[in-house]
Amino acid sequence: MAGIRVQIKNKSARYEVYIKESTIFWNMSKKPRESRKKAGFARFAFWVPHRYTGVTNEGEGAIGMEEALRAFLRALREERHMAENTLLSYERDLKKLFAWFRQEGVTSLSTVSELRLNSYLLWLEREGFSAATINRAAASIRAFFAYETAGGRYLSSPAEGLRCMRQEHRDPYILEEEEIQSFLRETEGSSAKQLRDRAMLGLLCATGLRVSELISLKTGDVDVQLGYVRQQSRGRERVVSFDEELRQALCLYLESGRPLLLKTAEEEHLFFNLSGGALSRQGVWKMIRAYGQKAGIAGEVTPQSLKNSYAVHRMLRESRAAKQRAVRARSGSKR
Repeated sequence: MAGIRVQIKNKSARYEVYIKESTIFWNMSKKPRESRKKAGFARFAFWVPHRYTGVTNEGEGAIGMEEALRAFLRALREERHMAENTLLSYERDLKKLFAWFRQEGVTSLSTVSELRLNSYLLWLEREGFSAATINRAAASIRAFFAYETAGGRYLSSPAEGLRCMRQEHRDPYILEEEEIQSFLRETEGSSAKQLRDRAMLGLLCATGLRVSELISLKTGDVDVQLGYVRQQSRGRERVVSFDEELRQALCLYLESGRPLLLKTAEEEHLFFNLSGGALSRQGVWKMIRAYGQKAGIAGEVTPQSLKNSYAVHRMLRESRAAKQRAVRARSGSKR
């Protein structure tokens, strides 16, 4: 197979670079003192200027974008053991990039440059995507092209110099106790969907679960008689108790709501969508936002704001309980 030869000049030497079968060879016509013992071509790894980015083997052919994406995700799953939700984010970001490539007439990853990738980020900005979304997309792109570079497609990654947008850091919104009650009141009703939503959102507010943890709960993870939920994440188990009001909401859902939504008797998940399929994080996020708007809450209600509100109110309750115990202890000692 024929290779590619390029010359790189600097003050100390002239490098002749020979690329063949994903291997870089080098030769120096004017060798520095420390390299005089080396002769001919030898394997050598070194930095290549950006203008040579995109040089690939002759005759290699363009690997399909979808195939490259599958290989990248497989490596993240098997070698780095990334969580499925992280893999889904990578996949979603890169599929959107590849769709844009097709619109722009880009059919081969080998022709992608830093300029084209920055153009894509600018397009996202013009389309109204938030800075957080654009920065996440840039992180996914950098990871993907770093993987491709390590595999020999590029001499240097075209995504190394991608710019990041400045994000406005806002304090998380904390719902007051009255706002939480107003939020949950919007879910009240007798339909199977309303019973499900009341139990789901009640669990989020009362336990501080992540949405990914909520939608993965099985019926065996919740004990409605003793009033606790058992959650496993990243190899660790956490047990959280809940109050009588939520216990009643869960009992009502299990008795009157879940059987109407259930499509197969073998289904073990506690919650599922109206078609009997798995719930998505995006679907739950939209549900939370819709109920927050319906309740007239001024701040933005998100899964994170519910989690933060749970943590703050739990800390306040524990602080009040500790003060009460201290007062009782002082009163007892005086008597």
